[in-house]
Amino acid sequence: MASENIAKIVIDPKESSSPSICLSPSHRIHSSFSSEDADIVLRSQDGVSFRVYSIVLKQASGWFRSLFQLPQSSQTATNDPIDIPESSDLFFILLSMISGLEIPRLDDIDLIENLVHVAEKYDMPGALSIIRFAILQPTLLATHPIRVYAIACRWGWKKEAKIASSHTIMLDLLSVSVMQDLRKVDPSDLTRLMLLHRRRRDEFRNGLDSTDIFYANLIPGRCSGCSGDIIHDKWHRLKYEWIAAIEQTPIDVASKDLLERLELEEVLNSKCTRCQKKLYNTEGTISNLREIMENLPNEVEFDD
Repeated sequence: MASENIAKIVIDPKESSSPSICLSPSHRIHSSFSSEDADIVLRSQDGVSFRVYSIVLKQASGWFRSLFQLPQSSQTATNDPIDIPESSDLFFILLSMISGLEIPRLDDIDLIENLVHVAEKYDMPGALSIIRFAILQPTLLATHPIRVYAIACRWGWKKEAKIASSHTIMLDLLSVSVMQDLRKVDPSDLTRLMLLHRRRRDEFRNGLDSTDIFYANLIPGRCSGCSGDIIHDKWHRLKYEWIAAIEQTPIDVASKDLLERLELEEVLNSKCTRCQKKLYNTEGTISNLREIMENLPNEVEFDD
C-alpha cells in the first residue's frame, strides 16, 4: 500500500460497531505514543496517530474491549489505523490517564467536561476516577461551582456534588450571570440546588425573627431600664434588609460580611429615648448573629 494512500478504519462509538474503510494521507505519530512494539494505531480527528498496546485499551476501556472481541475481519487485521473522532490534544490526555503517564493540570472546566464526555463514551472508569479528583481543585470550585456540581451529579458522585454545592451559596441563582451554567444541570439536580438556597433563606429569616434569641422581636418591646415601650424600628429594618441580602447578594451572608456593616453598628448603638439606656448587648447580639449564619445549611441533600 502506498504511503500516501494509507487505508484507515473510521470508528465512532456512537455509530455501528462495524468500521468503514476510506483513504487518507500519511499520518504523524505522537512522540509520547510512538513505540514500534505497540500493536494498535489510533488516529485522531486532526491526523495525529498514537501507537498503543491493545492490552492497555482492553483493560481500561469497555468499548475497546468489546471492539477487540469482534470477528477478526471487523478489526485491525492489517494494522490499519483506527480513526477516532476526537482531537489529538484531548485523546492524548485520555491515553495518558490510562497508560500511567504524566497528565497536564486539569484546571480548565471546558476541557474537563470534554474529557468526561469522551471517557464516558469509551467506557473508561479509571480515567473518570482521575477526573473525579480533579474537579475538586480550589480554582474550579471557586470559578465554576455550578458546572462542577453538574458533572458530579451526572455521575452520582455525591460527596463531590455536596462540596460543589457548598461553593454555590455565594451565588444568586436567579442572576443572569449564572443562567448559562444552570442549563448544564439536570432538572432534578437543579431542584435540589434551588432547595438548598431556599432552606438557607428560610432558616436565616427564622433565626432573625426568633423571640428566644433576640428580645427585640418581642411585641410590645420594653426597655430593661425604664420599662417603657420600645418600637425597635432600626432592628426590624435591619432584618428585612438582611433577608433581602441572602437572596440578592448571598455572598454577604456566606462571608458574614454583614457583621461588619455600618447599619449593624447603628442598631447596636441604639438607646432608649427616655432613659438613654443602651438597648442591645453588642457582644451577645453579634455572637447570636454569627451563630445563625454559621449554622445555615451549606450543601445539598441526597436521599440515601
